[in-house]
Amino acid sequence: MPPSNLTLVEDRPTHDRLIAHAHNSSQPTVLYVSNSSLPACKAFAPKLEALAERTPEVQFLVVEFCTETSDLFKFAPNQLPVLVLVKGWWARTIMGADLGELERGVKGMLEEGK
Repeated sequence: MPPSNLTLVEDRPTHDRLIAHAHNSSQPTVLYVSNSSLPACKAFAPKLEALAERTPEVQFLVVEFCTETSDLFKFAPNQLPVLVLVKGWWARTIMGADLGELERGVKGMLEEGK
């Protein structure tokens, strides 16, 4: 069972609502865009879930890059996975499955609020 702070985003209205909430909140948010059929995304998903479990104060949003969601993003499927860190109107993008960079980014967002 995934952590309660991990939310699947399956359509534009849900995406828009959750991103608007992230921009108007002090809660750090990580948007993970992946395609579960790609080996890099398959390998990274459990690591993301483990990080979400360790950091319940961060909201994790997971978007499966597919026909219904592809118009939400301006990158190609071969660039996946993509991680977007959001805190208020600040955002940072991490291209690729870089757990160390993601952990440093999450730590920075959490420390900023202290």
